[in-house]
Amino acid sequence: MESWWEGLTTLNQGFFVSAVFFSVLSIWQTLSALFGVDGHSHEHVEHLDHGGDVGHGSEAHQEASDADDRVGLTFVSIRSLIAFGTLFSWAGGIYLMGGTSQVWAILYSLIWGVVAMFLVSYVIYKLLRFQETGNITLTSALGEEGTVYITLPPGGVGQVRVMVSGVLSYVKARSNSEEPLIQGTRVRVIGVDDNNVIEVVVLQSEKGE
Repeated sequence: MESWWEGLTTLNQGFFVSAVFFSVLSIWQTLSALFGVDGHSHEHVEHLDHGGDVGHGSEAHQEASDADDRVGLTFVSIRSLIAFGTLFSWAGGIYLMGGTSQVWAILYSLIWGVVAMFLVSYVIYKLLRFQETGNITLTSALGEEGTVYITLPPGGVGQVRVMVSGVLSYVKARSNSEEPLIQGTRVRVIGVDDNNVIEVVVLQSEKGE
């Protein structure tokens, strides 16, 4: 392994170091999204606070404008930049190991990086558009089990992480419990009020503990 590494050019070593770095970031980001600690999840929160409705009058216009701004920013998002760095680095290292000249290796790597960046950006774009068209509705969350993300105070509103139309989302929620429901508490969705805030109850298993 050591002899293999020492046999690489400085540029090729740089490519592989960068590839490992961006790959770790990519894996961390994926795991963060799956377990609900990804910063980009706030896009779901912001949208689903309105339960998929586009609002009325000037409020609706402002929400639509904000949504368009978010969609535009996805093309220069952290996800897309990490995707660019990951594929650019791996491609560069592989091309150089295959005997490609440095100039062509860098050029090919740039192409792969740009393709990766735009593919990720396009996926995010479609997801945001999918949300904005109202295909995600809070009523689809009825009966679903979720986890408290921001503490639900008695008589107040917090946030719950729950599946909505098959998408892991963060939505406003309230509970009729006389005790605050702290982060991590398992709950079940039992209703949606007129303000598009879901109503939840603590799972029986949680009460028994």
